[in-house]
Amino acid sequence: MKKFLSILMVFLMIGLVAVSGCADTTKEATTDENTAENVAENVTEDAEHAAENVTEEVADVAENATEDVEMVAENVTEDVEMATENVTAEAATNDTATE
Repeated sequence: MKKFLSILMVFLMIGLVAVSGCADTTKEATTDENTAENVAENVTEDAEHAAENVTEEVADVAENATEDVEMVAENVTEDVEMATENVTAEAATNDTATE
């Protein structure tokens, strides 16, 4: 009978060790799932930040382009005005010289 109880105790101990190993695996799986969720959240946040940065950069580029176009338009207007003044002055000089 003692031998039978000893064998039964050995099986009981083996069963407990096996069950405790399964519990550890379950904790690891839960941790892995949490890690995967954290990684997914981090990737989502990084993507959102990248999208915001791209939007800001595009807005800055558009603003700079608008300013450049305005400056070019002003320069062209000034050049046209100067050319008109020069032509008018030359015409006046020619009229005066021919008289």
